[in-house]
Amino acid sequence: MLTISGLKERALDEAKKFSIIFLYLWVLLSVFALHKSIILGEPSLSFRQGFAIVNALVLSKIMLVCETFNLTDNFKSKPILYPIVFKSAVFAVLLMVAMS
Repeated sequence: MLTISGLKERALDEAKKFSIIFLYLWVLLSVFALHKSIILGEPSLSFRQGFAIVNALVLSKIMLVCETFNLTDNFKSKPILYPIVFKSAVFAVLLMVAMS
């Protein structure tokens, strides 16, 4: 049975997971945006950083939701490459669906 304190604890745990995933993706996507701005010589870095933030938010939410479904339970007896490739493919498809 879930209590108010149990819900608070779970919400705090989910918020911590989300923020860690978001920060990682934001840094990664920001570096890509910075690199692209430098290579192309475009002064609109803040515009690209905005897209990096939005993409990181969407992708981190998708990853957090998919992690709760435990999609790789069927791959426990297989080599670790199989669940990694499967999760990557599922996350990529879900991101494409969410961004379209």
